[in-house]
Amino acid sequence: MPSTLIAMLIQDLRYGLRRIKRQPAFTALVAVTLAVGVGANAAMFGLVDVLMFRTPRHVAAPEAIVRVEGAGSYVRYEDLRDRLRSAELAAYTRRSVGFGAGVEAMPLRIECVTPTYFRVLGMTPQYGRTFAEADASLDADRTVVVSHDLWRRRFNADLNAVGTRVRIADKSYDVIGVAPAGFTGVEFGDVDAWILLEASPEACSPFARNLLRSDTRWLTTIGRLRDGVPLSQAQAELASLALASPVAPAASGRSNDRDRLTPMYASRRVSLSRDGRLALWLMGGAAVLLLMACVNVAGLLWTQTLNRARETAVRLQVGASRVRVFAHLLVEHLIAAAIGGVAAVAVAAVLGRAVHRYFPYAEGVELMTLRSLVVVGLLAFLAGLASGIVPVVHASRTGAERFFRTGDSLAAMRSRWRATLLSLQIALALVLAVAAGLFVASVRKFHQDFSYDLEHVIAASIDLRTSNTRTPLEVQGLFETLLRRVQQMPQVQSAALSSAPVLESGGWSRIFGVSRTITGRQVTMHKLVEVTPEYFSTLGLSLSGGPGFDGQAAAASEDTIVLEDIVARQLFPSESPLGQCVFVSRRCLKVAGVVPTSRASLKPGSQTSQVFVPFRASSDIETTAQVLLIRTRRPAASQLRAVSGVLQGAAPDLPYVNIRTLEELADVQARSWLLGSTVFGIFGTLAMLLGAIGIYGALASTIRQRTAEIGLRLALGAARGDIARMIVRHAALAVLSGLVAGLGASFAGARYIQALLFNVPAVHATTYAAAPMVVLFAALLACVVPVRRAMCVDPAIALRRE
Repeated sequence: MPSTLIAMLIQDLRYGLRRIKRQPAFTALVAVTLAVGVGANAAMFGLVDVLMFRTPRHVAAPEAIVRVEGAGSYVRYEDLRDRLRSAELAAYTRRSVGFGAGVEAMPLRIECVTPTYFRVLGMTPQYGRTFAEADASLDADRTVVVSHDLWRRRFNADLNAVGTRVRIADKSYDVIGVAPAGFTGVEFGDVDAWILLEASPEACSPFARNLLRSDTRWLTTIGRLRDGVPLSQAQAELASLALASPVAPAASGRSNDRDRLTPMYASRRVSLSRDGRLALWLMGGAAVLLLMACVNVAGLLWTQTLNRARETAVRLQVGASRVRVFAHLLVEHLIAAAIGGVAAVAVAAVLGRAVHRYFPYAEGVELMTLRSLVVVGLLAFLAGLASGIVPVVHASRTGAERFFRTGDSLAAMRSRWRATLLSLQIALALVLAVAAGLFVASVRKFHQDFSYDLEHVIAASIDLRTSNTRTPLEVQGLFETLLRRVQQMPQVQSAALSSAPVLESGGWSRIFGVSRTITGRQVTMHKLVEVTPEYFSTLGLSLSGGPGFDGQAAAASEDTIVLEDIVARQLFPSESPLGQCVFVSRRCLKVAGVVPTSRASLKPGSQTSQVFVPFRASSDIETTAQVLLIRTRRPAASQLRAVSGVLQGAAPDLPYVNIRTLEELADVQARSWLLGSTVFGIFGTLAMLLGAIGIYGALASTIRQRTAEIGLRLALGAARGDIARMIVRHAALAVLSGLVAGLGASFAGARYIQALLFNVPAVHATTYAAAPMVVLFAALLACVVPVRRAMCVDPAIALRRE
């Protein structure tokens, strides 16, 4: 019996392959349609897998890794490291620094770690060794462990790379080890190298060589539970230590400042975070697209099986069993689905590029793994089965005598099924179009809310604070030299210096309390930025009253300040702030102007307001320049190479200079909305294409069935416009009912997507007006070719053929 079944299956496979060869266009259409839906789901599954299920590579027993919430300073880490017995602790922070110098310089993503970091994670290097306690001494030679990827790119996978010296953050380091391929520590995203926090405080600490400040959070402390120690026991010990600790956690007014342990790989699963919810919505959008693909293929198969009703009836009449007919048709369809599964891998790779570009957690992470390939195969099989089962079952149940007695007796059922499937496709396409429109509106609103001129400004970030070869005054002098050089460029309108990053482009910012009284009552915290006088005009910020830092008023005294309007309203709610005194660190500064709030941070739920003071000579490394801002006469993107050449020519030994337009830096913050608009835009476009294919196929089939009727109508004097209206009317009801259903579904799901948007209501009038028009336009385009074909029917030929 089993051998008989295998022989029958082989026979069906051979017949199915021959049938596919005879209808390559239909097979290709089915395969591509399924590939679109399956590939989209595979790519989104890879993203959700990374966020929620995949543990990091080369980390031993990741379930024993815990995160110490509240231990955000090095002082607090040291205190817990020495006293906590239930776990071995380590700490780290991530930074981006320069690697090399001059034209060969490049950005390097590093983790500054403590000597116990690799031991806590249980990572074994591929070559060389990891850090020892002796390496943490300031007197020892600086050491670095490089990533496997950097070893391949920069050292050409040379085994002699261990022991060589490299330049990182303007200092020399000895390469002591190479990490295994795929190791990125405990977080998402690529890491190029690891250096010791204690040995390189100037490159790692936001306080310029000072690790001992305990009033802010900048470190992440992790630990590995010791063998046999449950999490509850370690938590209890930590709580008892916190009560007697001489070092308190950094206070920020939040309830989670107290020390507690959380499982690292439960906390890293960001299913409830904004990014995690976005990933789940994208997965839902991919599921909608797959459903639409299945509906489309079901419609195509329904038409094909009914067109082959005569063949099926003959096979039944000559003795074939219904089971054999069913098996043959199903195997034939599953072969096409298998071809679609292979093509889905390419679709998933294309979508994966969009995910890698905009989703920070997917950076450097392979989305198409063996597990993803298994999902592709399973989805292709299930999609093929789901889309083909109803048409195939119905075809195998068609009675031969019924067909031969009535001819195409299934026309009425065919029409009802086709209308239902078309309505469902249009509704699903509209849901995806609305989602894409909402994310596009979020991106536009995001850019509109900036006070900066994003299009014409370049930010050149050169973090020389990590260098111990230049004094603070030398760093400031170098920046001023670079400023003069770029000001002489013909395409530069103005340029300025800033002591803080713009649009959170990296680097460090100083936060100070600002108040109206010297006692500091009703103090508010703001970012204090030292700038040159041209700063505001370079960024396109207009001063509302006051001289700013220009003219004699600023030249006569350094004791001036410019406030953002949000700060001015807080300090002076009912009077003009101009000329008033505000206190920063007990120092009276006269308000010399007010500028619009620059929205330096547009992260949901946060806003970093700023106050500005003029640059002054100082021996404090924290007050030196970090960013050179250049306003260009042409779009900034076209001037990046020219600016880079001038900076490199002015100082050939510079470390890596991060030169980007403000628009690029803004897009870094807008990555989630850009990802949503990109992926949902792709999904919506594909959905409309699938809907158009469904409409085209349905109308083309209708015209073939009604060719004789159309010929008769034309012969009896019907105008060709009447024929066109008759054909369009056939699809109009299905399209309109689909639009109504799609709008209803979009309204119903609006409140669930609201948290993912930026200052845009989920029921956005423009989006809900434009999306149905776009879908309707696509549907009308799909009608053009069938309608033209119907209008060109020759009555004589049609009647003679019938």
